[in-house]
Amino acid sequence: MTFNKYVDVDRVTGNLLDTASQSFDEEMKKEDNPFGKFGNSLLQSMLPALKEKMKSEINKGIEEISEDKDNKYAEIKIESVVKEGKSAKVTLKNSDNETIRLDMIQTPDRYWKIVGINFDDFKKISPDTLSEADAQNNDEKVNQTIIDKNIGDEIELATMKFKINSADEKPSVKSSYGSTKSASEGSKFIVINLTVTNNTKEGFDFDSDGIRLTDDQDRKFDPWDDTIGSIDNYLEMRELQPSIPQAGFMIYEVPIDANSYRMNIGKRGTNEVYSISLK
Repeated sequence: MTFNKYVDVDRVTGNLLDTASQSFDEEMKKEDNPFGKFGNSLLQSMLPALKEKMKSEINKGIEEISEDKDNKYAEIKIESVVKEGKSAKVTLKNSDNETIRLDMIQTPDRYWKIVGINFDDFKKISPDTLSEADAQNNDEKVNQTIIDKNIGDEIELATMKFKINSADEKPSVKSSYGSTKSASEGSKFIVINLTVTNNTKEGFDFDSDGIRLTDDQDRKFDPWDDTIGSIDNYLEMRELQPSIPQAGFMIYEVPIDANSYRMNIGKRGTNEVYSISLK
């Protein structure tokens, strides 16, 4: 009996990579890392090699089990099965009482096929596979090239070029049609005027996610959540048509004791990170 008949390796690998990508994205958001999108594009470039490594590990495990080789999952028992129509969630345990949770479906030929492995269980079974990816990512961080820039410098990224025209500290902001919004107690607003130009052939919406400020105490700040509607001519989610410069504002809220700060943004597909001094 061929185990590959009962394991959809491509689908299992695809599901693992989807979970790995989501997990990586969540970690990037939790870390004090201003290069969220940059890091995610780096992961995407690593996925083909990671997929082949995962497939290799899964096939190796199947081979060892089918040939009765020394493998801690060679002796397994079914702990539980929860069926939902033609799909099922199966929990197995090995001789060391370790669990592995599987997703299975029933094929038209009426046999059951594995289409998914719990991500955390896979990490226990094959820790080296994902640690290699982590090591590559850490190497990329070490090899990042920081390029210092100032207000007024034009910077070209993969999809757009932009220039910061000014950065002003304000205790409050107000749009022409709204009420005044004051900064929280002990904080201040940094209102940044910038010009952005879409370098691609198609329009897209400007998204400030991942563009952070870092102050002189190494604290990281995301754009202020209430920018839309709180100031005229804001850039957030503005549609940028190709090659047409658009000027507008971004807002950050920082502690009152932030004496200086910089904007950091990575260039997709490279190790370049631009660090623009704002004060």
